[in-house]
Amino acid sequence: MVVPTSVISLVRKFGSVLQNCPPTQYDEPVIRHEFVAPLLAALGWSTANASPAGAFYSETGHENPIKAEHNGGSYICCHTEGARSFFVACRGLQHDISKDADHAFQLRRYAWSANVKLSVITNFREFAVYDCRIKPRKNDSPEYARVLYFTYKDYAQRWSEIASLFSREAVLLGALDSYGEGMRAKPSNTPVNVALLEDIESWREKLAVSIASRNPHLSQRDLNHAVQLTIDRVLFLRICEDRGIEPYEQLLSLTRANGIYKELCSLFNEADTHYNSGLFHFSHEPGRTEAPNDLTFSLDIDDETLKLIISRLYYPESVYEFSVIPADVLGHVYEQLLGKGIHLTSTGEVLVEEKPVVRKAGGVYYTPTYVVRFMARQILSKLLEGKTPEEVAALKIADPACGSGYFLLQAFEYLLDWHRQKYIASEPQNHQGRLYRGTGGEWRLTAAERKRILLNNIYGVDIDEQAVEVTRLSLLLKVLEGETRETLALQLPSHSERALPDLSNNIKCGNALIGPDYYGKDKHRQTSSNQERNDPICAFDWRAEFPQVFGKESNGFSAIIGNPPYIRVRTLKELYPEQVSYLEKHYECATHVWDIYVLFFELAINLLHPGGLVSFIVPVQTLHQPNCQSLRQLLQRKTAIHTVVDLSQIRVFQDALVKNCILVCEKGTRESQEIEVLRPETPRQLCLSSGHKWPQKAVSTNPGFSLKVSLLSPQKRLCDKLREQSWELEELCYVTFGLRSCAREKGGGTKDRLITTDAEDPCARPYLEGRNIKRFMLNSPGRYIRYIPEEMYNPRSSSLFEARKIVSQSLLSRMRLVATLDDESNYVEQSLLCIVPHGVLTDRVPSAALPLEYLLGVLNSRLQSFYFASYLVDYSLGGGLVHATPGVQSKLIVPRASSAQMLDVVGLVNNLLRLHSLVSSVKTTQDRQELTREISTTDNVLDSLLCEVYGLTEAERHTIYSATVPAPSVM
Repeated sequence: MVVPTSVISLVRKFGSVLQNCPPTQYDEPVIRHEFVAPLLAALGWSTANASPAGAFYSETGHENPIKAEHNGGSYICCHTEGARSFFVACRGLQHDISKDADHAFQLRRYAWSANVKLSVITNFREFAVYDCRIKPRKNDSPEYARVLYFTYKDYAQRWSEIASLFSREAVLLGALDSYGEGMRAKPSNTPVNVALLEDIESWREKLAVSIASRNPHLSQRDLNHAVQLTIDRVLFLRICEDRGIEPYEQLLSLTRANGIYKELCSLFNEADTHYNSGLFHFSHEPGRTEAPNDLTFSLDIDDETLKLIISRLYYPESVYEFSVIPADVLGHVYEQLLGKGIHLTSTGEVLVEEKPVVRKAGGVYYTPTYVVRFMARQILSKLLEGKTPEEVAALKIADPACGSGYFLLQAFEYLLDWHRQKYIASEPQNHQGRLYRGTGGEWRLTAAERKRILLNNIYGVDIDEQAVEVTRLSLLLKVLEGETRETLALQLPSHSERALPDLSNNIKCGNALIGPDYYGKDKHRQTSSNQERNDPICAFDWRAEFPQVFGKESNGFSAIIGNPPYIRVRTLKELYPEQVSYLEKHYECATHVWDIYVLFFELAINLLHPGGLVSFIVPVQTLHQPNCQSLRQLLQRKTAIHTVVDLSQIRVFQDALVKNCILVCEKGTRESQEIEVLRPETPRQLCLSSGHKWPQKAVSTNPGFSLKVSLLSPQKRLCDKLREQSWELEELCYVTFGLRSCAREKGGGTKDRLITTDAEDPCARPYLEGRNIKRFMLNSPGRYIRYIPEEMYNPRSSSLFEARKIVSQSLLSRMRLVATLDDESNYVEQSLLCIVPHGVLTDRVPSAALPLEYLLGVLNSRLQSFYFASYLVDYSLGGGLVHATPGVQSKLIVPRASSAQMLDVVGLVNNLLRLHSLVSSVKTTQDRQELTREISTTDNVLDSLLCEVYGLTEAERHTIYSATVPAPSVM
C-alpha cells in the first residue's frame, strides 16, 4: 500500500519537534491538533467534526474526558453510521505510553464500556493498539491486551497494517467487526452487556430479598415494580453523574452514614423537581394523567444491600464508564432482565425465574443495532422526504411491543439528527431556542427542542409495565445526552422548568392486540394494583389512550416499527386460552398454525393512517410458509410493499435458530408499485447494498402469494417457463415418509429395540437410514428392522417398502436433492421419502407412465435443484439443514420429454447407477480419479440434456448454473 505523502511529512515534522522542542510544549491538545487529527485524515476520516447531519452521521468527534480522579484524557472517537468504531486516546509527549499502565487501563475501560473492539492510545511518538473486548482490571500491566505497538519511525513501514484496521474504507468494509474471528476467546473476554447484566441480576435478587423480608405486605406485582424502579432510579442518577449532569459521587456519599434509603428518597424527590419524568413522580400535578408513585417511599430497605449495590457502581469496585455505555448495550441488558420476574413462594421465599411466556417461546432475543438502524432509516427517510420541521411535528411513530424501547430510541435519534441538520442548513442563528452552541463550538439541539420532538413524535405500548419504565428511561437518557449541569442551566429559562418531559401520555402499558371489548358480562376488568394476574389481559383502547393520534386532526399513526414477539398459537393456548379465542375472532390472519407476530402486522396496518408505513423484522417463513399466507394476502390487498429483505444468510439473533426478514409496507395500494428486494450476506451489505425491483402485482401469480426473494426476480420467469413444460411429481407418483418406529403410544422405547443384524429373524426386513443413500447410490448396511406394525408409531404399509421405488433424503445439508433407486425392497426410516408411481399403492391414475430411472435423473439434476431452491424450499427452519418434506417434493417438476429424450436420460442414469456402484471397489488413487471424472462428465451430460429438453437459452442455463452448486464428489 502506498504511504500517503502527508504521513511522511508528519513523521519528518515530528522528528524535528523531538529535536528542538521540550516535551511539555506538546501536551494532549497540541498533539491531537497537530499530529493525531492529520494522521486520521490520512486514514480517510473527516476530522472537521462539522457534519451538518449531526452525531448520527459525523465521522469523528471529541469525547468528554474521563473523570479527573482517573487522571483525565482526551479522546477522539471515529464513527460509522452513527455508531462508535474506535477511540483514539491522545496523550502528551511527557507520557511514556509503553510503560504507563494507568493510561492503558483508562483507554480499555472507556472502550470496553462503549463496546468497541479495538482502540488506540498515542502521543504520535508511540502508537499502541488494545483489544478492548477484554474486561479491564486495575492491576493489568501496560502490555496486557496490547496487540500492536510501534513508534513514529515505523509509520511508513507499517502503514498497510494500520490502514487495514483503522482506515475509513477498512472500517466500512467490516475490518473491526470481523476482528478476532477464528481466534480462541479468552476467559476474560466478557462483553460489557454480559458483565452489566450479571451485576444488575445480582442486585435485583439482593434487593428483592431485602424488600420482601422487610415489607411482607407487598404483593408479588408490587415487589417487582419496587425493585425495578429502585434500580432504574439509581442507574439513571449514576449515568447522569458520569455525564456531568449530577454531582459526581453523590450516590456514593450516602453510603458513608446510616439510613441510606431515607437519604436516597430525598435524592429521588430532588430529582423530581429537576426532571419531571415518570421515573420520579411523587405528587399530584395539574395536567398529568398518570398517578404518582406512592409505594416506594414507604419501603424499608437495609443499608448493607444498598451499600453493596451503590459501591459496585463506582471505581475501583466498578470498571464501567457510564457516560459511554451505548444505548443498545443498556437495551440488551434490560431486554434480558424483562424476560425474568421475581416470584414469591407460598413460604415467602424469593425466586427470580423466566416468565412463562418467555420460557415457552424459547427466550428473549435482542435486535442488533445494524438491523434497527436500517429499519429506522428505511421508514424515516421516506416519511421525512420534502417536509419541513413544522410538518414533521405532526408525524406519529409507534412500536406496539416496545420492550426496552430500542426501536423507538433509534427513531428518536434519527429525528434529532434530521432536525439539527435542517436548522443548521437554514442559518442556525435563526433558530434560537432550538439550537445552542456546545462547549466545542458545535451546534446542538436544546433540551427543550429534544423534549418537543419526543412528545410530538414517539409512542409505544408494551404489556409489561417494567418494559414501559425501561423504554421511558432509555428515551429520557437520550434527551439528556451530551448535556451537563451547566448547559442545562443555560437552556432552561427559569429555575422551575424541568429538564425532562412527562412520557405518561406517550409510552403506555397494555395488551396491544386486545381491545376493551374483551371484557364481556362474564369477565371483569382487573384494576387492583395488588391483584395477582395469572392471565395478563391489560386490554388496551388505542383510540382512547392516544387521542392525539386518533383525534380530529389525525386518523392514525404515520409509522409503526419494531420486532413483535414470536409466539406460536399452541403456546398461547397453553397459557391464555381465553385470549386465543378472542384473537381468532378479531384477526383475519389468525388462521392455520398462526403466530402472534402475524397479528401484530395486521394490527399495525389497522392503526396506520392512509400512506402510513410499517416495518417489522419477523421470521423469514413469513415470506412463503402456508401459515402466513393470510398475512401475505392482506399485505397484497391493503398495502404497497416497499421493501423485502431476506436475512436468512445472516445470523441476526446469535443464540436463536430462527432466520429473519424485514418487510416495509405502506398502507394503501398502487397499481405500479415495485418492491425493492434485498438478500444481503453480511450486516455490512445490509447497510450499504441496494437491491433490484420487482412489480408487486406479480406476487399474486406466486404460489400462496409467496414473497420469497427468488420469486421476486427473473428466476421466477424461468421457473414459470419450466413449469409450463412439466408435470408436477404428485401427478405421477405417491410421495410419503418412511416408517416411524419410535413410539409415542405404541410399544414404547426407541427404534434401537427393533434393530437387529439377524437376517434369519422372521420379522427382519432390510433397513435404510439417511446415511445409507447418496445420489445414485445405495449402501446396504447389513442391518434389519424387526417390522412389527403394532409396536410402531407409524409403520406405513409393507407394500410401500417392497415396491420398486425411488428413495430420497428429506434432510439436506445444501440445496441439492439426493435420491437413488431401490429395487431391493428396503424398509426405510422417516428421514427418507419413498416415491412410488401412482397405481401401485393408490387408485389414482398417473398423468403419464414414466420409467423410475427417468424420474431419478430429473430429481438428481442441477436443473431440479435450481427449481427446488428457487420455488419450493423452506430454508427458514433451523439446524443448518434444508427440509425437503413430502409436501415439498411432491411439487417438484418432471419435464414432458419426447420418447427419444427419455431413453437418453434413462441410459445416462443407468450408467450413473453402475458407476456409483463401483465406488466401494476402487482401490488405487488413479482409479478413483478416473471414476470421479467419468461420474462428473456423465452428470454434466445429464444436466445439459435436461436443459435441451426444456429448450433453454444460454442465458437461462447460466442463471441455473450460477444459482446452484455442482454435484458433490463421490470420494
